Amino acid sequence: MRLQRVHVWLLAVLSVALLVSSVDVVTDLAPSVSSSVESPEPERSVEGRPVRKVADVRGAEDSPPPAKKASPPVLPGAGSAEVVVGAASAVAGGLLFSVGKAAGAAAVPGRVRVESIGAEAVKRIGGVAAGVRLSRADGGTQAARVRVSVDYAQFVGAFSAGRCCGWG
Repeated sequence: MRLQRVHVWLLAVLSVALLVSSVDVVTDLAPSVSSSVESPEPERSVEGRPVRKVADVRGAEDSPPPAKKASPPVLPGAGSAEVVVGAASAVAGGLLFSVGKAAGAAAVPGRVRVESIGAEAVKRIGGVAAGVRLSRADGGTQAARVRVSVDYAQFVGAFSAGRCCGWG
């Protein structure tokens, strides 16, 4: 028991000694504030002058882009044309449709008749905007595959998605 008291006292004395000796170390680590304020030469004073007012300049980034005037959409009309089917797509004379050879097609027709159904007729049967009917024009009777593309640039703005997103 006596030995425990000695250890406790020894531990307390060493802790206090360590605390007292570290106070001087901490003050040496921090630089003195007064030494950084003093400078060998005082700064020279300079004459000031008023700043002149400059007009605000508005650049291109400050103004909104000009609104595009959208031309009214033109829905496709009725018409027909015959197209020679080749590896490259061929536009069916004045219509919105292009026809070409389908990838991987075994039997390819030589000619195809493309009939564009007018927008009014398409609307009557429940469709929207464009309709097309394809038939062989080379005298063949077997069904064959072709690739058909539609150029809808004329009427992209006719419906809500084109109008709201500015696709036209």
